[in-house]
Amino acid sequence: MRTPTLFVSFTAVILLFPLGAFAEDSVALRIKRITVGHEKKVSAFSKELQSLPREAQSKFYRSNYPSATEAIAAIKAIVLENPRDPAVVEAVRWVVKYARGSASGDAEDTLLGVLVQYHLDDGRLVDVAVSLGEVDSEVSRRFLKTLMEKSAVRDVRGMALYSYAATIQRDEARTDEYVLLTERLIKEYPDLKVRGRNLAEAVKSRLFAAKHLAIGKTAPEIIGKDVDGKEMKLSDYRGKVVVIDFWGDW
Repeated sequence: MRTPTLFVSFTAVILLFPLGAFAEDSVALRIKRITVGHEKKVSAFSKELQSLPREAQSKFYRSNYPSATEAIAAIKAIVLENPRDPAVVEAVRWVVKYARGSASGDAEDTLLGVLVQYHLDDGRLVDVAVSLGEVDSEVSRRFLKTLMEKSAVRDVRGMALYSYAATIQRDEARTDEYVLLTERLIKEYPDLKVRGRNLAEAVKSRLFAAKHLAIGKTAPEIIGKDVDGKEMKLSDYRGKVVVIDFWGDW
């Protein structure tokens, strides 16, 4: 009678554990441990930084900001082992956020390549594209261009277009390209909203500046009144040196 009793008891103990308790950790959990661990280091660093006198903060920041190099290398290894796992998308997004100054271009190129090969039509790539809008590298631009042209998800294509344009906005040599991309965004994605923001509306003022306010462009018309209350136009002074002083009082 003892053997059946022991068997039933052991079975009951097993059932008390959640499914997968004896299985290997999931990819998502392994990645989470790495990212949370690094974020705790950053949080502790921030608290210590804030406790220092202002004159000491700059030096402390430069010398002690936690490098993400080790965390990124660990995430890269997991991603390459499990390239098809859905957790890969969030992992790469995290790397993009923390990679500045920490990860090599090779790591960035490799991880973005995994997204292109296995996750091109994942809607979460919108968030990856958002982060890459602040990254000035040909690797990230190449990835964004691939999303623009090949993703089956409309929001991903639109966000990639927006971010790609943002990365070249300040490059005067690429102003014409920026104008074409921005006009395309307004035409093809007039209703696209990301995080509650209409992208087409957001770029209209930048498009105007790129087309009319860049060095070498003809200044747009300005109509106002002089100190005597007489109407005047900027175009009345064409060919002369004009200083325009914009100011406000509020």
